Amino acid sequence: MHSWKMANSDLYHSERWGESFSYEVPLSLARDSQHTLILKFSECYFWEPGMKVFDIKVGDSVIAPNVDPFLLSGAKLMPGDLFIDVLVKGGQLYIGGNKIKNGVKDGQMELKFAKGKADNPKINGIVLVEGDLSNTHHASYFAMKKAFVDVQVEKEEARAKAEQFFAEDAYDYEERIDGRGPFNKFLTMDWALEVSTAIFLMGFFNVILPKDTQSK
Repeated sequence: MHSWKMANSDLYHSERWGESFSYEVPLSLARDSQHTLILKFSECYFWEPGMKVFDIKVGDSVIAPNVDPFLLSGAKLMPGDLFIDVLVKGGQLYIGGNKIKNGVKDGQMELKFAKGKADNPKINGIVLVEGDLSNTHHASYFAMKKAFVDVQVEKEEARAKAEQFFAEDAYDYEERIDGRGPFNKFLTMDWALEVSTAIFLMGFFNVILPKDTQSK
Protein backbone atom coordinates (compact mmCIF):
# COMPACT_ATOMS: atom_id res chain seq x y z
CA MET A 1 0.00 0.00 0.00
CA HIS A 2 1.49 3.31 -1.08
CA SER A 3 1.72 6.03 1.58
CA TRP A 4 1.99 9.61 0.28
CA LYS A 5 4.28 11.92 2.22
CA MET A 6 5.17 15.56 1.67
CA ALA A 7 8.87 16.05 0.94
CA ASN A 8 10.88 17.17 3.99
CA SER A 9 7.76 16.99 6.20
CA ASP A 10 9.79 15.42 9.02
CA LEU A 11 11.47 18.79 9.41
CA TYR A 12 8.18 20.23 10.64
CA HIS A 13 7.33 17.31 12.91
CA SER A 14 10.42 17.50 15.13
CA GLU A 15 11.67 20.44 17.15
CA ARG A 16 14.04 21.82 19.72
CA TRP A 17 12.56 23.68 22.65
CA GLY A 18 13.66 24.97 26.04
CA GLU A 19 13.49 27.95 28.36
CA SER A 20 16.26 29.58 26.30
CA PHE A 21 18.83 28.39 23.78
CA SER A 22 20.91 29.70 20.92
CA TYR A 23 22.52 28.76 17.59
CA GLU A 24 25.64 30.14 15.95
CA VAL A 25 25.25 30.67 12.21
CA PRO A 26 28.40 31.30 10.11
CA LEU A 27 28.39 34.86 8.73
CA SER A 28 31.35 37.05 7.83
CA LEU A 29 31.47 40.85 8.13
CA ALA A 30 34.60 41.00 5.99
CA ARG A 31 32.69 41.63 2.76
CA ASP A 32 29.35 43.11 1.81
CA SER A 33 26.69 40.47 1.23
CA GLN A 34 22.97 39.89 1.05
CA HIS A 35 21.31 36.93 2.77
CA THR A 36 17.86 35.69 3.72
CA LEU A 37 17.41 34.02 7.08
CA ILE A 38 14.62 31.44 7.04
CA LEU A 39 13.30 30.27 10.40
CA LYS A 40 11.06 27.22 10.12
CA PHE A 41 8.30 26.50 12.62
CA SER A 42 5.31 24.28 13.15
CA GLU A 43 3.22 23.74 16.25
CA CYS A 44 3.79 20.13 17.30
CA TYR A 45 1.92 20.21 20.63
CA PHE A 46 -0.48 23.09 21.24
CA TRP A 47 -3.86 23.33 19.48
CA GLU A 48 -4.63 27.06 19.25
CA PRO A 49 -2.90 30.45 18.95
CA GLY A 50 -1.46 32.22 21.98
CA MET A 51 -0.32 29.09 23.84
CA LYS A 52 3.34 29.47 22.78
CA VAL A 53 4.70 32.98 22.17
CA PHE A 54 8.41 33.90 22.34
CA ASP A 55 11.12 36.25 21.01
CA ILE A 56 14.14 35.76 18.77
CA LYS A 57 17.20 37.95 19.25
CA VAL A 58 20.46 38.68 17.45
CA GLY A 59 23.03 40.69 19.36
CA ASP A 60 21.32 43.41 21.36
CA SER A 61 18.14 43.43 19.27
CA VAL A 62 14.92 41.44 19.03
CA ILE A 63 14.59 40.57 15.34
CA ALA A 64 11.32 38.61 15.66
CA PRO A 65 9.06 39.54 18.60
CA ASN A 66 6.04 37.53 19.74
CA VAL A 67 6.58 34.53 17.50
CA ASP A 68 3.52 32.26 17.69
CA PRO A 69 4.14 29.04 15.71
CA PHE A 70 0.45 28.10 15.57
CA LEU A 71 -0.58 31.56 14.36
CA LEU A 72 2.29 31.59 11.87
CA SER A 73 1.41 28.21 10.34
CA GLY A 74 -2.37 28.37 10.71
CA ALA A 75 -2.81 24.83 12.05
CA LYS A 76 -1.08 22.14 14.05
CA LEU A 77 1.83 20.36 12.31
CA MET A 78 1.67 22.72 9.33
CA PRO A 79 4.70 24.70 8.10
CA GLY A 80 5.18 28.28 9.22
CA ASP A 81 8.27 29.98 7.79
CA LEU A 82 9.70 33.39 8.64
CA PHE A 83 11.77 35.12 5.93
CA ILE A 84 14.13 37.76 7.36
CA ASP A 85 16.39 40.06 5.33
CA VAL A 86 20.04 40.01 6.43
CA LEU A 87 22.52 42.53 5.01
CA VAL A 88 26.23 42.97 5.64
CA LYS A 89 27.43 46.39 4.55
CA GLY A 90 30.58 48.25 5.49
CA GLY A 91 31.42 45.76 8.19
CA GLN A 92 28.02 46.24 9.85
CA LEU A 93 25.09 43.87 10.23
CA TYR A 94 21.55 44.92 9.29
CA ILE A 95 18.52 42.71 9.86
CA GLY A 96 15.15 43.76 8.54
CA GLY A 97 16.67 47.13 7.73
CA ASN A 98 17.80 47.74 11.31
CA LYS A 99 21.43 48.00 12.39
CA ILE A 100 22.30 45.24 14.85
CA LYS A 101 24.98 45.79 17.47
CA ASN A 102 27.08 42.84 18.62
CA GLY A 103 25.29 40.61 16.12
CA VAL A 104 28.37 38.85 14.76
CA LYS A 105 31.36 37.65 16.76
CA ASP A 106 34.30 35.69 15.34
CA GLY A 107 32.45 35.04 12.11
CA GLN A 108 29.33 33.73 13.83
CA MET A 109 25.88 35.28 14.08
CA GLU A 110 24.20 34.14 17.28
CA LEU A 111 20.47 33.48 17.17
CA LYS A 112 18.98 33.55 20.65
CA PHE A 113 15.55 32.09 21.42
CA ALA A 114 14.11 33.68 24.57
CA LYS A 115 10.97 33.17 26.65
CA GLY A 116 8.17 35.55 25.83
CA LYS A 117 4.48 35.83 26.68
CA ALA A 118 3.66 32.12 26.84
CA ASP A 119 5.46 28.80 27.32
CA ASN A 120 8.97 28.11 25.96
CA PRO A 121 10.62 29.04 22.66
CA LYS A 122 11.13 26.40 19.95
CA ILE A 123 12.49 25.98 16.42
CA ASN A 124 12.11 23.35 13.71
CA GLY A 125 14.78 24.48 11.28
CA ILE A 126 17.21 27.29 10.40
CA VAL A 127 18.39 28.16 6.89
CA LEU A 128 20.65 31.04 5.83
CA VAL A 129 20.47 31.56 2.07
CA GLU A 130 22.80 33.83 0.12
CA GLY A 131 20.75 36.33 -1.87
CA ASP A 132 17.35 37.97 -1.48
CA LEU A 133 13.86 36.42 -1.43
CA SER A 134 14.06 35.52 -5.11
CA ASN A 135 16.72 32.94 -4.22
CA THR A 136 14.43 31.19 -1.71
CA HIS A 137 11.17 29.21 -1.78
CA HIS A 138 9.30 32.36 -0.68
CA ALA A 139 6.95 32.45 -3.70
CA SER A 140 6.01 28.75 -3.60
CA TYR A 141 5.62 28.84 0.18
CA PHE A 142 3.07 31.64 0.09
CA ALA A 143 1.30 30.02 -2.87
CA MET A 144 0.94 26.92 -0.69
CA LYS A 145 -0.31 29.06 2.22
CA LYS A 146 -2.91 30.70 -0.03
CA ALA A 147 -4.07 27.30 -1.29
CA PHE A 148 -4.40 26.12 2.31
CA VAL A 149 -6.46 29.18 3.23
CA ASP A 150 -8.68 28.68 0.17
CA VAL A 151 -9.34 25.07 1.19
CA GLN A 152 -10.27 26.18 4.71
CA VAL A 153 -12.66 28.81 3.32
CA GLU A 154 -14.32 26.22 1.07
CA LYS A 155 -14.70 23.85 4.02
CA GLU A 156 -16.29 26.57 6.15
CA GLU A 157 -18.69 27.51 3.35
CA ALA A 158 -19.67 23.87 2.84
CA ARG A 159 -20.20 23.46 6.59
CA ALA A 160 -22.37 26.59 6.73
CA LYS A 161 -24.51 25.33 3.83
CA ALA A 162 -24.90 21.94 5.52
CA GLU A 163 -25.93 23.56 8.80
CA GLN A 164 -28.46 25.72 6.98
CA PHE A 165 -29.86 22.71 5.15
CA PHE A 166 -30.37 20.69 8.32
CA ALA A 167 -31.74 23.68 10.18
CA GLU A 168 -34.40 24.08 7.48
CA ASP A 169 -35.18 20.36 7.41
CA ALA A 170 -37.61 20.54 10.35
CA TYR A 171 -38.84 16.99 9.90
CA ASP A 172 -35.39 15.39 10.16
CA TYR A 173 -34.45 17.50 13.14
CA GLU A 174 -37.69 17.62 15.11
CA GLU A 175 -39.39 14.35 14.18
CA ARG A 176 -36.46 11.94 13.99
CA ILE A 177 -34.03 13.37 16.51
CA ASP A 178 -35.77 14.96 19.48
CA GLY A 179 -39.44 14.08 18.94
CA ARG A 180 -40.66 17.64 19.43
CA GLY A 181 -42.27 18.06 16.01
CA PRO A 182 -45.98 18.64 15.47
CA PHE A 183 -46.67 15.00 14.52
CA ASN A 184 -45.11 13.67 17.69
CA LYS A 185 -46.94 16.26 19.76
CA PHE A 186 -50.19 15.14 18.12
CA LEU A 187 -49.52 11.53 19.11
CA THR A 188 -49.27 12.51 22.78
CA MET A 189 -52.85 13.84 22.87
CA ASP A 190 -55.57 11.70 24.52
CA TRP A 191 -57.84 11.67 21.45
CA ALA A 192 -55.05 11.02 18.94
CA LEU A 193 -56.07 7.34 18.44
CA GLU A 194 -59.72 8.19 17.74
CA VAL A 195 -58.82 10.92 15.23
CA SER A 196 -56.26 8.71 13.50
CA THR A 197 -58.83 5.89 13.20
CA ALA A 198 -61.44 8.25 11.75
CA ILE A 199 -58.98 9.61 9.18
CA PHE A 200 -58.04 6.07 8.20
CA LEU A 201 -61.68 5.01 7.73
CA MET A 202 -62.44 8.12 5.68
CA GLY A 203 -59.52 7.37 3.41
CA PHE A 204 -60.57 3.73 3.16
CA PHE A 205 -64.11 4.51 2.04
CA ASN A 206 -63.10 7.36 -0.29
CA VAL A 207 -60.12 5.73 -1.95
CA ILE A 208 -60.15 1.98 -1.53
CA LEU A 209 -63.81 1.12 -2.07
CA PRO A 210 -65.37 1.62 -5.53
CA LYS A 211 -67.76 4.57 -5.82
CA ASP A 212 -70.70 2.34 -6.87
CA THR A 213 -70.23 0.34 -3.65
CA GLN A 214 -70.33 3.52 -1.55
CA SER A 215 -73.64 4.66 -3.15
CA LYS A 216 -75.53 1.49 -2.33
